[in-house]
Amino acid sequence: MHPYPRLSTSSRYRFRLYLLLFLAVLAVYLRTLAPTIATLFDDSLEFQLVAFQPGIAHPTGYPLYTLLGKLFTWLPVGDVAYRVNLLSAVAAAGAVTSLAWLLRRLGLPALAVLTGVLALAFSRTFWSQATIAEVYTLHALFVVLLLGLTLRLPEAPAGAHRVWYAWAALLGLSLTHHRTILLLWPALLAYLWWTRRTWADSRPPWKAVLGSALAPLLLYLYIPLRGLSITSLDGTYENTWSGFWQWVTASGYGSFFSANPLAPHYAIGDYLSLAGQQFGLLGWALAAVGLVAAWRQDRHRAGLFLLAGLTNLLFAVGYQVPDVEVFFIPVFLIVAIFIAWGAQMLVGWGARLHRQNPGAAGGLLVALVLLGMLPSWAASFRAVDRSNQWAVYEDGLDALHQPLPDGAVVIGILGEMTRLRYFQQTAGLRPDLRTVAADREADRLAAVRENMAAGRTVYLTRPLPGVESRYALAVEGPLIRVLPAPLSGLPASVHRIDQPVSDDIALLAYQREPLARRDGNRLRLTLYWQPAERLPTSLKVSARLLDATGEKIAQQDGIPVHNAYPTTAWRAGEIVRDGYDLPLPDGPGKATDVLVIVYDPSDLHEIGRLEWPLD
Repeated sequence: MHPYPRLSTSSRYRFRLYLLLFLAVLAVYLRTLAPTIATLFDDSLEFQLVAFQPGIAHPTGYPLYTLLGKLFTWLPVGDVAYRVNLLSAVAAAGAVTSLAWLLRRLGLPALAVLTGVLALAFSRTFWSQATIAEVYTLHALFVVLLLGLTLRLPEAPAGAHRVWYAWAALLGLSLTHHRTILLLWPALLAYLWWTRRTWADSRPPWKAVLGSALAPLLLYLYIPLRGLSITSLDGTYENTWSGFWQWVTASGYGSFFSANPLAPHYAIGDYLSLAGQQFGLLGWALAAVGLVAAWRQDRHRAGLFLLAGLTNLLFAVGYQVPDVEVFFIPVFLIVAIFIAWGAQMLVGWGARLHRQNPGAAGGLLVALVLLGMLPSWAASFRAVDRSNQWAVYEDGLDALHQPLPDGAVVIGILGEMTRLRYFQQTAGLRPDLRTVAADREADRLAAVRENMAAGRTVYLTRPLPGVESRYALAVEGPLIRVLPAPLSGLPASVHRIDQPVSDDIALLAYQREPLARRDGNRLRLTLYWQPAERLPTSLKVSARLLDATGEKIAQQDGIPVHNAYPTTAWRAGEIVRDGYDLPLPDGPGKATDVLVIVYDPSDLHEIGRLEWPLD
């Protein structure tokens, strides 16, 4: 009767096992966790910045994830992006541990539980989402907890309504995270209907249950309250009732079921390949055995999981987005449950095969299955390991470390501008720079014209067709400088060459700068060209590094000025500052010479070449 009863010895033992499982799985996820920002063109970078601000994420707003992410940004480890990535790893480890709890509630033996848990933990898609700032591992945690609590409802003794209140509160809280949790509701309600005779006499007061479900939805008030001082990163959120409602319902996403021009066409082979990547043929065979076994043992429980998997499967197949694989995660979670059930069957078969030592025989069969799944897990590790993905981070720092004048304007697409804003806000780098995000080329071109007319210094992050006909262009590290007039002189720090490459083009000089980067050292080679007259053909440049034997050890080909300034746009007599970043090998091969080739890409005809010592 003590208000705070102590855990029994067996309860403490189970708690320690669950804690050990959580820490072990978390350690694997930390090993493969992205060390910082790792992507540009998905939601991860947005969540990392929005969690720091805190701001307003894209529809449906994700208020719970945003606030949890903000709490993780206060951890004294790594940079802000790493801390938000850590939220995904913790949620994934929590989902795996909760799955172990669910499987034990089903009465499955420890070996079967371990098989199902490992199947989910190291399935490729789920694991990949545990290594980066995304919402899907937290969603998986909600799915497992709701399934587990739903199983407990018919078992709750009369008058013990706390389980019902917790279940309802979890329903509401999950809706403040990811709305696809609604796909679980048909299965949950169907299970309650099938088991209604079990819990009919102990039904709770429905008003209290409804209140428990609705109370967490108040988290959505975060969006209009925060909208008083901030908007979404793309600037499209409107802090009005209609704007708020459209945002939280994601009404604009309905087109993803019918006409999404960015979505690839998926054939049945693509889905089969995705399925095979998760568990391999052996895992799927074990899941099929487990489905039959589950149906024979308890049709209501098997029906709960089967219906939950089918609703999510139908949604994922019909949802036309490039990263559709993440919407299969609840399906893979259900498959992991059936894999555990199949492992239970193996334990039983082993007991019948070797009655003198049934435990060892069953354990041997399960161990053989786990060994058979090791190649699939190893392949998943190689595919999802983000621990050395520094390129996006280093490219962003590179841009901000260029000698850009105060108040300069950088124009690019939303992901590129979000990266610069991430460094500006989280690290205080170059807060004076103005960033203009525009995904449409016409909008970027209009922004260039507007800012150039205002006399501002303008840079581009990528090629922009049409800008070369009105302005001159030059490299500035990884950026493209937009010039009102062509360059007419050389800086004092260049190495003069003054060598013709052809009758029409001369290479006046070059600069070289070694770049020490976490994703691999590079040599930045800046070339200064001068055309004698207008060129009728668009030419390409091949910049190469050679070793002492003349073997090529690095190469970069492209249209000059980061593929933005074709030679047909060059003015006669202007100086064109062009640039190439060449990777430097880590091995014994050392770059000794530079080779530059100018060629016609239409027929690969070489126009001319120059070679000189690197030192």
